[in-house]
Amino acid sequence: MAQHTDRKILRIGLIKNGRVVKEHLLHKHRNITVGTSDRCTFQLSIEGLPPIYPLIKVKNKRYHLQFTTKMEGRLTISGQEQSNQTLDLRTIADQGISKLEGKLQVLELNEMMRGKLVIGEFNLLFQFITPPPPRVRPELPAAYKRSLWKAIDWPFANVLLCSFILQSSSLSFMLTRDYPPRVIDIAEVVSRFTEIINKIEEPPPPPPEDLPKDDKQKPVEKESEPQEDAEPVEPPKPDTPENIQKRKRILTEKVTNSTALKYLVSGGGGDTNIVGELSGEAARTSIAEAFDGVGLAVAGADVKRVKGPIGDTSGQTMGIDDKKLQGKGRKNVRSGRKREKKIKGRIKVSRPSEAIGTGTLSTSKIQRIVQRRKRALQGCYESQLKKDNTLKGKIKIRFTIEPSGRVSSSKAIQNTMGSPAVAKCIAKQIKRWRFPKPAGGSVTIAYPFVFTPSN
Repeated sequence: MAQHTDRKILRIGLIKNGRVVKEHLLHKHRNITVGTSDRCTFQLSIEGLPPIYPLIKVKNKRYHLQFTTKMEGRLTISGQEQSNQTLDLRTIADQGISKLEGKLQVLELNEMMRGKLVIGEFNLLFQFITPPPPRVRPELPAAYKRSLWKAIDWPFANVLLCSFILQSSSLSFMLTRDYPPRVIDIAEVVSRFTEIINKIEEPPPPPPEDLPKDDKQKPVEKESEPQEDAEPVEPPKPDTPENIQKRKRILTEKVTNSTALKYLVSGGGGDTNIVGELSGEAARTSIAEAFDGVGLAVAGADVKRVKGPIGDTSGQTMGIDDKKLQGKGRKNVRSGRKREKKIKGRIKVSRPSEAIGTGTLSTSKIQRIVQRRKRALQGCYESQLKKDNTLKGKIKIRFTIEPSGRVSSSKAIQNTMGSPAVAKCIAKQIKRWRFPKPAGGSVTIAYPFVFTPSN
């Protein structure tokens, strides 16, 4: 591409101690400023220099140098009217080469001029040069340029494609195949239940019950255990009417003497165990037959009289006077409800430690939230105080408040109470709280709490 060499651009650079500090190539027209402000083209830290001074100003797409006679510098003047000569700024102003506009001398620059301006310890050089050619973008040689189609390793790609097709087909075949349901044999189920039943341990036998006081005084006769060498017992003979009446009479006497009927009916004493008597041969007689004739009414609420052998008055009626069952005076009986003594605890909230972290949050705002929600912390203490009424001490919790106001971490760093459960409960409660949003980042606080029982 052909380069345009007829138009020149302004090249200006800042020199200090013979070294180039900063340089500009102005492809487009724009003002050149110097001063102490960071918005200037050349920022110079020189005492007495204004913040922004327009040294070269653009007017009608032409550069104009603005200077005063107090400034130091030299310019090479060349053009149609002037020959090539180097003059200082005062001489240029005295000869009328520049024009006075207000307090500044203005000199229009052409492409043949160049100059040097002295500003403190800095030298400012400018000239018009032919613009350098544009940078050519580096490209790879044609031998190294390969398309995506040519870059593919086709043998490996074919193997990969075949493997994908084979695996996809196998998976589709397994998912779409209708497999027959599994047939469960009943013998297999029975064998499983048998194994489970065999694994179940038999419950231990119940402990022997304590005998009543009367039974302890008189030892219970144990049934004779059958001996291994004993002869086999003959089967019982069929019952006859005489045997039935005899068993009935024996059972009636034993039931009367073995229960409370001996006190209500006969008034006699005796130490006979009804369980042992009923477990014998007489147990084959029904209960109704056993209690027949002992003066006990078994059925019905309409039975009002009891007949039976009561001493010498056999066959007469025994009754109870209803008036004797009524008390002389009626008084309310108070059950005396047992009241549980409520255990309470006190919590003392001190000022927190100095807040650390990247953010800031006032201590008063943090203390206000803690005072408002300390009742939850007191509940953690009182729940453990019911188990141990001597619990007391100091717990210090360190927690971090995020910029959103939430608590990200909460941990107990000191526990003189000696109860990890209380410290864990307090740290869990504080992690649920919301604080005002810190400014600038997160804040970490260490907060002490002192617990003492109130009673």
